[in-house]
Amino acid sequence: MSSDSTRAPKRVLVIGSGQRVREAALPALASLPEAFELAEIRSRKPKTIESGGREHEVLPLEGLDQATLDGFDLIYLVVKKPAVPLVLRQLGALNLARVDLLIETPVLLTKHLGHRKLLRPFRNVWVSEDCSTLPWIDVAFAAAERAGWGSLQRALLDRSGYAYHGVALLRTLFAGQRLTGAGRKPDASGLRRRTYRYSGGGVGEVLEPRDYGVGALDLEFAGGRITDRPEPGDALQLAPIVEGDACVGFRAGDLEGHLSPAEAALMGTPKGSSGVWAWMDGAKRVGFHRLLAAIADGRGAYSVDDALDDALIDYHLERLGRYRPNPLTSAGGSLSGPLYGLLTRVAGR
Repeated sequence: MSSDSTRAPKRVLVIGSGQRVREAALPALASLPEAFELAEIRSRKPKTIESGGREHEVLPLEGLDQATLDGFDLIYLVVKKPAVPLVLRQLGALNLARVDLLIETPVLLTKHLGHRKLLRPFRNVWVSEDCSTLPWIDVAFAAAERAGWGSLQRALLDRSGYAYHGVALLRTLFAGQRLTGAGRKPDASGLRRRTYRYSGGGVGEVLEPRDYGVGALDLEFAGGRITDRPEPGDALQLAPIVEGDACVGFRAGDLEGHLSPAEAALMGTPKGSSGVWAWMDGAKRVGFHRLLAAIADGRGAYSVDDALDDALIDYHLERLGRYRPNPLTSAGGSLSGPLYGLLTRVAGR
């Protein structure tokens, strides 16, 4: 993070009051007090919520006016998916040119993509895709780089990837490679297998359904392999570093990456598995922390274009069993805007 201690914390308006807010967003914001100040929480109805042993008053969104909005630097929006266009329209009645937006995945439902224009008035728009900043990712790639293994060839998320979050994680792992096509079909094991092919020859695979209790990860590089399976064989084992009851980092082989004290405090307790996925709830909170830190440093969070594409890829695989990027099927494609605008109008949403 930036070392500029004279910079005032960004004042944050949270819109939403559900589990994601209570268990991820508020703890992550509280872990960065020098960078962010929780100014208000608003939702459809006034209420009181609890997070981290502290009660927070939730104000009604209807009462938000321009004078109040002008006191915020960042809005974090996390409401039920069907309600996103309505809330964006409510906000759009105000001048949004001086406020940034951090919006929850998948940004918009496919039938609502015609409402993407509602994002334009904000100064910047980012997405809170914390699967892109999981704390074990850098450790795994640093170990592969130190070993001189070259590029990632294959990534398997064995019951450890979910829908568009799995797409986002693979996008992160195969950074710099463009997705050329994807398919979904039953696997011989009785599971469902999604296969993603990338322009550099990489292949990502996701076995469904997600079950972190038995989930596993395999990363095959040109010169070696990393896995979090309890019996790694000839691969480097990716594992949490646990001191007492706390996860303080991750290791791949003998290379260790330690969390900051603020990050370690977000990790919580493990659930159900012996690998990195046992700590997934905490790892996602750390991922959220790192997205916020990137915003504070001026680097921004996850791209809204990538997040919309992740959701579209997932939509095609669920509905059609296959996906190939083109001007119609990509969120930023030259023909997709008019098409999804028409679908939104037909849907009456």
